Amino acid sequence: MSWATKYRPAKIDDLCLEGVKEKVRTFVEAKKIPAVLLFAGPKGTGKTTTARLLAAILNKVDEKETQKIVQGQSYMVTEIDAASHNGVDDVRALQETVYIPSGMSEEKVYIFDEVHMLSNSAWNALLKVLEEPPEKVTFILATTEKHKIPATILSRVVAVDFYQATTAELIAAVNRVAREEGLTLEKEALKQMVELADGSFRDAIKMLELASLGAKDGLVTKEQMEKMAGSNLEKRASELLEIMMEKKEVTAVQDFFAVLRESGINEDWFNKALWRLVYGQLVAGLKGSKRKMLLKPKVAHSLLQELNSISRQEAQVIPFLNLELKCLDLTWRIKQKSEQKK
Repeated sequence: MSWATKYRPAKIDDLCLEGVKEKVRTFVEAKKIPAVLLFAGPKGTGKTTTARLLAAILNKVDEKETQKIVQGQSYMVTEIDAASHNGVDDVRALQETVYIPSGMSEEKVYIFDEVHMLSNSAWNALLKVLEEPPEKVTFILATTEKHKIPATILSRVVAVDFYQATTAELIAAVNRVAREEGLTLEKEALKQMVELADGSFRDAIKMLELASLGAKDGLVTKEQMEKMAGSNLEKRASELLEIMMEKKEVTAVQDFFAVLRESGINEDWFNKALWRLVYGQLVAGLKGSKRKMLLKPKVAHSLLQELNSISRQEAQVIPFLNLELKCLDLTWRIKQKSEQKK
């Protein structure tokens, strides 16, 4: 069992996200949990875990059964991955079972992960169920892209917005797990781990688990984190910007990504480092920083918009493919514009 699963909260009070905890506690204390909920927010912020906790509360189970539900091992909860079960036939199959009484006192809970990926016909079929939910059935729709949810669905749900964890919340979570596992983290190692996690509890705990494999005498060092992350990601991100903006060579862009793949660099961590670097350039430029800048504010702004248009949800056959294609396109455009000025 991964640490991200092992250390999921056992009850609502264990949640680190205070805003979410308070809103969910309001439902629980009022003993009136809405029949249709929408949990929306970035990945790794606890949407699915909170949904499972609510399922445990609805069914009034003991601590042992709660852990089964939280770990996704209970018959009381049906989890549907809308990314791979997004057609109308999938929803119709659900309709055939959702109206069948369980014959028990349990509350059936259906959790839809990445629900925004349902097709239009599937949404229409699901709407019929959500308009008049059966008794003893609760639907929890989870999404990372709330803006893609149809208005007809939004009008029938109670929404709970999840946000990226604060630095303090991530530090508390990592330190708690580290203590449980007998680990000690250097201050700089913890700082780098939190930065790379970028508001995601799940990513932070995954990194700690990976770091533990190479920890000597239970000590996680800054050097170990840098090696694990791929050696100074910000420096690599700066190199990519220089290739695109200064050298303007598409072959060099292709070579750069080939090296990333060969080096086994974690794609999510590199992407976060690149995004942070470009955004830092934008902020520093707008504040009139006197230090030498890689990008002018207007260029940084345009580049962030371009990077933000890249799909990061769909699985890629080739690592870094979406980012590489975007960078190749941008480099061609930059080179063409430069040649037109000559």
